[in-house]
Amino acid sequence: MTWTEEIVKALTHLGGYSRYDDLYEYFKKYNIKDYNQKRSGDATIREAIESHSSAASRFNSKPSSYKNNPKNDIFIPMGALGDGYWGLRSIINPINLDLLSNIPIDIKDVCDDNVIYKKHDAPNKKIAKDKNELKSDSYTKISKVNYEEANKRRSSLGFIGEKIVLDIEKKKLIDAGKSNLCESIEHTSQERGDGAGYDIRSFDENGNTIFIEVKTTSKDKTYPFFMSKNEVDFSRKHSSSYLIYRLYNISKTKNKEIDYYLIKGNVNERLNLKPIEYKVDF
Repeated sequence: MTWTEEIVKALTHLGGYSRYDDLYEYFKKYNIKDYNQKRSGDATIREAIESHSSAASRFNSKPSSYKNNPKNDIFIPMGALGDGYWGLRSIINPINLDLLSNIPIDIKDVCDDNVIYKKHDAPNKKIAKDKNELKSDSYTKISKVNYEEANKRRSSLGFIGEKIVLDIEKKKLIDAGKSNLCESIEHTSQERGDGAGYDIRSFDENGNTIFIEVKTTSKDKTYPFFMSKNEVDFSRKHSSSYLIYRLYNISKTKNKEIDYYLIKGNVNERLNLKPIEYKVDF
């Protein structure tokens, strides 16, 4: 099989889409095309993908006879080309990709110039009606999310929430006299992808590292939200540095006020967790 055919096969196994890093790991794991014996394996993968995507300059430098053959237009970028995030054109729904092209890139796109951040108290925890609701072991989610779930991560409202929290965190550090740390804040979900167990790595007022999960809704304060098992487990293992920002009443247009509350620590101790998704093995 050619490199391109192997990439198609790999992407299919990975759910139809993947970041370059995950593709590299896949080829390395199975030593595809003697990948582990080659120094140029990563570059070969990138070249093959960009040679078979009409969104890439490498493809568009080809002769017309090549470009006009739809069989050569195999891959489609999921977001900006520089993101290194690719999908199979035969699998990815172009309508869903329209959402990605409309993602705002600046806080000014989603908030009024004089936006007010209003921090509220978190809702009181209700008494669990079912003893199983507090067992994280019974809350299990398949490790590889489908495209719809990945698109939710990059959809407008979720992305807006993360951009807002990044701005809040930077303002917090500046007010605390830690402006030197602002450049070290990491938008983990965008820079390293899903699966870390949190969206943003930041710092508290004393300069200690904190891990932030952002949950955003257009609904009211008490509207429920979802967490993956990975997020729940991460909050338990890093309870002293884990923080959830819950943003609510958020609009996709100019927000004049941002309502939010914080949940700190192990979510098993702070929230009622109800198992609603399960992994099925055979």
